[in-house]
Amino acid sequence: MTDPADDLYGLPQAEFTAARDAAAREAKAAGDKLLAARIAKLRKPNAVAWLANQLVRQRREAVEQLVDLGDELRAATAQLDGERLRRLSTRQHEVVAALVRQARELSDRPVTDATERGLEQTLRSALADPAAAEELLAGHLAEGLSRIGFTSLLGAAPTGERTAPVGERTAATGERATSTGERGSGKGEPADGTSRSRRGSAASEAQREAADREAAAAERKASKAEQRLREAAEAARKQAEADLADAESALRSARDTVDDLKQRLDAAYEERADADRAVQAARKRLQQADRDARLAARGLTDVSVRASGR
Repeated sequence: MTDPADDLYGLPQAEFTAARDAAAREAKAAGDKLLAARIAKLRKPNAVAWLANQLVRQRREAVEQLVDLGDELRAATAQLDGERLRRLSTRQHEVVAALVRQARELSDRPVTDATERGLEQTLRSALADPAAAEELLAGHLAEGLSRIGFTSLLGAAPTGERTAPVGERTAATGERATSTGERGSGKGEPADGTSRSRRGSAASEAQREAADREAAAAERKASKAEQRLREAAEAARKQAEADLADAESALRSARDTVDDLKQRLDAAYEERADADRAVQAARKRLQQADRDARLAARGLTDVSVRASGR
């Protein structure tokens, strides 16, 4: 059995509510109250969701390529493959931009900047989150998606001074320790105490290097987490702006409809008043015609009586 949501979310926005209510009534009349209740709860898609749903229906292969790209990005992120991440970053921008262009072509009305931003965020959410990708591919969105994306992980690889390998730094430390031992003893050959000192110094240096690496890794993770939080907050703000713009547009449309209905009602009142006046005038003419007919009848009677008397 076909899911009613598949058909409803493929309709033009303006037709959704009436079609949903009709489908709910039909299911209820057929005795399926659970299905009727489920259909009645389906929400009308906003502009962002409607565009995303149309992309899934009419450009599904391109959307599936986007989802596959998300899998590649997650794999590259897990492997910390910086070069591959940079290539995929460029690719993801191209794919998202292409899908947004196609969505504009599919739309039956102009696409606002806020709606376009919301659609971009929805597509990037599908890139970043497998659950979001499944929601998108289902084609039943009522509003845009908002997930943390890959942006913070797709920048250039960390830069800075080159750090020597542990072996090189340990060897250098050993050389310094040897020189120190020679200066301290005044001889060319180090004593046993000096050898132990060199080994202890090398071990301490290795421990410091390990601690430095752990601290640097923790700092990178904290920086990435902070960046993701900033991106999530920005995405939420943009989505809120898009929802506000859609709501304001719906309000303007509703006001226009009310104004139009008021004008039609005023015109209907005027037509009714004109009709009432026309009826009253017709009644007066009818009454006058009746009086004239009665007078004419009496006149004919008088003439007949006079003629008979002669």
